[in-house]
Amino acid sequence: FPVTILGTSMADNVKNFKKHGTQIAVWTNGGKFGKYATLDISRSYKDKEDEWKTTKTLRPLNLRDVEELLPEVKKYILSIDPKAFEKKDEK
Repeated sequence: FPVTILGTSMADNVKNFKKHGTQIAVWTNGGKFGKYATLDISRSYKDKEDEWKTTKTLRPLNLRDVEELLPEVKKYILSIDPKAFEKKDEK
């Protein structure tokens, strides 16, 4: 399945992964405990006036695209934070 990796933004703190109209943006953040990632999942669509819009509301069909994007997203997150998927004490 083809996955489009759109690259990083001018700020170099976001990397976008896209399949069909579904996109996962991985934001690189930093804090007192080092780098970590946050995710923003959205989809694009054309409205009645044929203009492109973006929404965070997904349809069930978009879940297939999210599932297909996740391996690349996880790989990228691990490159930022190798311990990203270990349970952390959130106080």
